[in-house]
Amino acid sequence: MLWNEPNNKSHWNFETYDPEWRLFASMVAAAGEAISAENPTIPRVLGGMSPIDPSFLARLDGHDVLQHVDAVAVHGFPLDWNHWPIQQWPEQLRSIQDAVNLPVWVSEVGASSFGAEEVQDFGLARTAELLTGRAPRIHWYSLYDLPSTWEATTRHREAEGSSYYRHFYMGLLREDGSPKLAARRFHEYTPELGVCQWFGFEDHRLEEAVRWLRRLGVTYVRTGLSWADWFRPGAPQGFDRQMAALDEFDVTVTFCFTPEHLGLEPHHTSPPRSVEGFAEFCAEMVSRYAPLTVAPVRSLALLDDVRAEHERSQAVIRRRDTSSGTAAGQLPVLTFHRCINYGSYWQARCLVDGLREQGLDPVILDHDSPRANIAEWTTSLRPTLPWQASDKDAPLYREKVSRFSAAISGLPLSQRFDLHDPGELGPFETVLVGSDEVWNLSHPWFGASPLFFGEGLHASRLVSYAATFGSYATDDGLPPQWAALLGKFDSISVRDDHSRSLIARATHHDPLVVLDPCLQFPPQPTGTWTGPEQPFVALYGHTFTPGFQQQVMRWAAARHLLVVSIGYRNEWADLQWVAAGPDDFVQCIARSAAVATNFFHGCVFALAFGRPFACETSPYRHAKITSLLMLLRCEQRRLPADAPPGTVDALLETGIEADAVSRMDVLRTTSNSYLRHAV
Repeated sequence: MLWNEPNNKSHWNFETYDPEWRLFASMVAAAGEAISAENPTIPRVLGGMSPIDPSFLARLDGHDVLQHVDAVAVHGFPLDWNHWPIQQWPEQLRSIQDAVNLPVWVSEVGASSFGAEEVQDFGLARTAELLTGRAPRIHWYSLYDLPSTWEATTRHREAEGSSYYRHFYMGLLREDGSPKLAARRFHEYTPELGVCQWFGFEDHRLEEAVRWLRRLGVTYVRTGLSWADWFRPGAPQGFDRQMAALDEFDVTVTFCFTPEHLGLEPHHTSPPRSVEGFAEFCAEMVSRYAPLTVAPVRSLALLDDVRAEHERSQAVIRRRDTSSGTAAGQLPVLTFHRCINYGSYWQARCLVDGLREQGLDPVILDHDSPRANIAEWTTSLRPTLPWQASDKDAPLYREKVSRFSAAISGLPLSQRFDLHDPGELGPFETVLVGSDEVWNLSHPWFGASPLFFGEGLHASRLVSYAATFGSYATDDGLPPQWAALLGKFDSISVRDDHSRSLIARATHHDPLVVLDPCLQFPPQPTGTWTGPEQPFVALYGHTFTPGFQQQVMRWAAARHLLVVSIGYRNEWADLQWVAAGPDDFVQCIARSAAVATNFFHGCVFALAFGRPFACETSPYRHAKITSLLMLLRCEQRRLPADAPPGTVDALLETGIEADAVSRMDVLRTTSNSYLRHAV
């Protein structure tokens, strides 16, 4: 992240030296280019603005800043400093989302316990309710109260009265490390919420902070590396200690604060005399802590694989080539097909297989993005953050990725092209977009990609099948630019009522809800079975609650069934099948006695193969799982985290409801009818 609150005089002295932010713009541009030169896969985020101000963003856009960053960010503290009520968070966020075609992060949000801890506790719950699903990153500020011996970074300090002292009460933990009320429930909002914690130079709280972050279920963290501190004695060792301690988390590092001897005046808020100095600092930090050759998966010893795949992708990407790479009469399909994810792979494969059964000749438009690839590989190689994958799992995750790569290469693919610079693709008669979360504006690396909304597709007709907005919040509505693009589609169908509602409100057209391709065209298990011969329960997902674990284990033990964890390590399972490929996964679900899951496609495949199942929901997957099970009239199989004893047992014991089977039959008919009409 490039600087912090650049439109706040406490962090950038624009009044005296930079009233039009021209110096700031040139500094960010230089730093953005320097970071990309070191590692083009690192997302560059414009420092969070405070106050939230679309006109400030427009001013920076006029200075060509936005072409040098990959996301922008906002800060908001409506219970403490902002002049708007907390319920206006969605509108405040929307004002920036409408102004820029980039992801918008919330890099600081919080509430102080200055008046009462109950106020902070309320602020946490209301913030999570208002923001979850609306932004790719939401960082709660902060973990610790600011030590009373430190100074808060403000303009007038004690002269600000209570506004100043609120800075010292923003933490989930008190200065002595004891938890406040909000800390006791923060785990209810992770991993959707992350944490922003600024550490002082050689901060004694670092190790204890890491233990608390793990305990709270935090998976991503924002912190800072001060340019000014880099000139202190022992700075390299202090920075190394901080970054090593946070290695298990997905870390956003903020580069900011001008060294006194390099500023236009000797103050950390001063613009530097030379913007190249800041750019060199950013490049050095990226080279030191996130070089391309030492990607975030370094602890899994998979560097050679990641580097080789990155170089291969860059070598084959087609830029500005207007040829489609498809033959006449083929039906191009635009979807998520390169994800190391059983559901994403199978929805793509089932869709093209089903279209082929209907006499069509589908081909997947092979979009590629080195940045998205490495983000995808990194996630697949350490899927259970905040817990780092163990050394014994490293070769298993490596094998899993290899199996996915081989399976993806077997799909019918077009000539490859750059997702972010596709040129004009076509000409095509019809392009089918979907299924999967192709319209999820909050997706961390595919979110807000115009191509999935038809931009750049030279086609006579645009249609969608089972497309979805995923976790993007329904009551937030669609920004006008995305609604306008969807208005150009000739036929739209979606996977869930959540997406139907968004489109209906935005376009005044009520789209058809159709079946996920894995239910519409269920795959046939093929290949040699390499799983256990003993009867088993298939366990698909991770980070299950202790109560759910205990009920599954007790039910399986009473029936002499193994618990087989497929695709992920769950220590409480009897057998870990971490390296399972896509075909292994299908066979595992089809052969199981029952399925225990907290993933959407765990439910889908249990339904496809008629397996009894129980699904524990989480905030991130709640909307899409709920919509699926309500659509099929089996919502009783969705369980809250505090499901009473015996609930899981009853579901795993009971076959799929007859009403759900009948409902699937009806939806298959309507989904087939839609496809025949649309394509």
